[in-house]
Amino acid sequence: MRRKFVFFLVILMIFTIYGFGEKIELKIPLRVKNKSLKEFELKKSDIVFTVNKKTVSSFELKKEQRSITGDGLPLKYFVLDFNIFDYYEEIGNSVDYFIDNFVKGQPIILLTRNKIYKFFNYNSASYLKKTIKKLLREDTIKFKAETKSYYKKFKSIFSNADLGTKEGCQKFINDYLREWSVYKSRFVYPDIRKYQMLANILSNKDGDKFIISFYHREIIPYYNEVQKALSDMNNFISSAVAGEDQAWSTMISGGINDINQSLLISKGFPYKNLVNTLLSNNIGLNLILLNNKMNNKDVEGYGDVSPDMEKVLRDMAISTGGISITSDNLKKGIDKITESEDIYYDLKFHTKKAMDLIFEVKAVNKKLEFIYPIEYKKNFIKNLVKLLKKKPVVSGVNVSGKRIGFSISNYLMNKKRGKKGGVLKVNIIVKDKNGNVAYKTGNILNVVKKTINIKLPPVDLSGNYTLYIVVRDLLGESSTIFVKEISF
Repeated sequence: MRRKFVFFLVILMIFTIYGFGEKIELKIPLRVKNKSLKEFELKKSDIVFTVNKKTVSSFELKKEQRSITGDGLPLKYFVLDFNIFDYYEEIGNSVDYFIDNFVKGQPIILLTRNKIYKFFNYNSASYLKKTIKKLLREDTIKFKAETKSYYKKFKSIFSNADLGTKEGCQKFINDYLREWSVYKSRFVYPDIRKYQMLANILSNKDGDKFIISFYHREIIPYYNEVQKALSDMNNFISSAVAGEDQAWSTMISGGINDINQSLLISKGFPYKNLVNTLLSNNIGLNLILLNNKMNNKDVEGYGDVSPDMEKVLRDMAISTGGISITSDNLKKGIDKITESEDIYYDLKFHTKKAMDLIFEVKAVNKKLEFIYPIEYKKNFIKNLVKLLKKKPVVSGVNVSGKRIGFSISNYLMNKKRGKKGGVLKVNIIVKDKNGNVAYKTGNILNVVKKTINIKLPPVDLSGNYTLYIVVRDLLGESSTIFVKEISF
């Protein structure tokens, strides 16, 4: 029986409706933190929703759910995110295991420490596994070399430290804080720009979106040396007396405190921006925390990051509807993630134009605490609306004589050998009231007209069903999922 990890999420998805001017529909997916509310039914009367401090009463709530293994939308985008310091056999095996058992031809994105790679249209799982492992290995080796080259700066600071004088202590404090700050921003904290680029890539694509992040516990290079230097400086200032020495003692004590605070890596972690980026595009983060296999040959005197950082990472996964696992058994970690289920509510409302928006969702019942994206900038909304206009459009859906008919338009067409054409991957799924697949078909279509009309053969079904039409524009790298209740 599937385990349920229930967090009701408010996520933002935006598209345009045309009438008198442009109207923007916002879906803010809404989660409740309380895990025990597995069968909880949220109603409009349970919440007070405000936008820019003004109460909004015209909104809708719809319960949704998603999982990697099947529940949710029929199109899924998988992101394999590797925040690792070293590549070894278990890492490669985890790539093979996930692709062999869960990807099943769906689009996939690889995030390494420095780059983003898209695999939206590939010929075989064998090619996908081989290519991803090659790129991951190469990028990890390069990243490791970059970090090791930076250790020379730390080594120089410790080698030249004179912690028996006031001036020497102050110089060490200034030098260490400067280089450690740069190191953290380059090699420890996730690159927020990379995740913003990922969100931009996925923003015009319908489907469930999941990140599976393999995260090595961060390390502090020369950690033992840092602790020794702090001890030496404390011993030095303990002998300070009143007057000038006391003033220096106070200054050095402040510097020691600054170094201790800087070693709490969560202090500068871009939590708010990163979570808001993921929530705004309904991207669920699932985290596998790994022990670091580096040793003193890689980093002299390194130390593991403080526990406060792990708490931040776990909170980030929970906030986006994912889970976190601590395990060096990557297969076990992947299995637990794929068994989990995310249940959330879409809160839908309209705005007349793109503008800076600040959201607040409060519970009438004070026991409920919601998780949702707190703000959206005007430029973010304008850019998202622009991207969504480039998605394929499904229209004219009808059922006649047990035949399903529809039209597709608004896809990218490029010129090749003097002819203009596009490439669409179209899948049609019909599910019964219990969510079981009653009918399924699909094909890759080479199209030469701006609109294509499709009529399926008669379907041997009777009664009420849910129709899913999944269209992927393979040239424009966008996708649309059309959902409609139908009867045969």
